[in-house]
Amino acid sequence: ESHRHRRSFHLWMHSLTSKGKVRNMAPMQIERLNFDEKERPYSQAVRVGGFVYTAGVSVAEPGDEIEVQTEKTIDALADVLKQAGSDLEHLVKANVFLADITEWGRFNQVWLRYFPTEKPVRTTTEVGHFSGPIRIEIDFVAVVAEE
Repeated sequence: ESHRHRRSFHLWMHSLTSKGKVRNMAPMQIERLNFDEKERPYSQAVRVGGFVYTAGVSVAEPGDEIEVQTEKTIDALADVLKQAGSDLEHLVKANVFLADITEWGRFNQVWLRYFPTEKPVRTTTEVGHFSGPIRIEIDFVAVVAEE
């Protein structure tokens, strides 16, 4: 069973009206979510305004090729989304960081198995070297699924 630690606070949003006056808008609750007991300097996910934002995730074992790392990473992120009240079908944005951009085609073949028709917006960039055997890191933004 995962443990859900929530820290939330209210963020008062202000916006300018067309006449240049500031008006108060409804408070927006921000939920900072962690689903395990690991100590980390960030939240695994944040839920705010009907969206779930995940932290970057990398899942790698020594010797794992980019295809295996991509599958493990997307599966881990799918689990985070599920625990945060969303899923891959509600994914709207992904940021993908590759150690080596020449692996883009192999990464993309795996990606298309997960998203054959309903494709989220995606940015993919080369970042150079990760620590250890990591070749990919991904973070997601998804809409909270209807309850």
